[in-house]
Amino acid sequence: MAKKLKSPHLLLASNNPNLLRTNLLHLLDANAIGALDKELERNVKALFNLGLYHFTFAVGIPPADWRQKISRTYYGAYNTKRAVDLKFSGSFSTDSGDHMEIDKLPDKFQNRSTYGMQLKALREDRNLCDYSHDSAESDLVIKVTDAETLVRDFIADARAFLRTSGVNI
Repeated sequence: MAKKLKSPHLLLASNNPNLLRTNLLHLLDANAIGALDKELERNVKALFNLGLYHFTFAVGIPPADWRQKISRTYYGAYNTKRAVDLKFSGSFSTDSGDHMEIDKLPDKFQNRSTYGMQLKALREDRNLCDYSHDSAESDLVIKVTDAETLVRDFIADARAFLRTSGVNI
């Protein structure tokens, strides 16, 4: 069973911490708002670092274990995308349906439409790898080496995108 967030936690206070912040601006002083901002940034960095962890792990997996390489590579992209979402839209979810949003990126994200299409294909490949017992590596839409390049580039662009808002990762 996955460990759940423990209360008190910023991400349990609201479905959207950005909206929570906006609605509390008139009630809290600058120090309290600063504490909210700091906690939000801590969570953005933690999600980004989780994405890096999955991706780094994936790169180290032997090529013969293509299913695991694709699965962990996808989770590298997925958690990086969650970090971007948390910072820019305030969205955070642990619901499995959130994976269906992998192709939704902020308007100003570099190569947004290309990443959207490719990350959606990578999600389908991850599903194939994790759930299809009779699939072969040749069934992948994105070759393993291309998936690694895709996610490496996506992580770099996400890092740059987050830096534009002052989140230094």
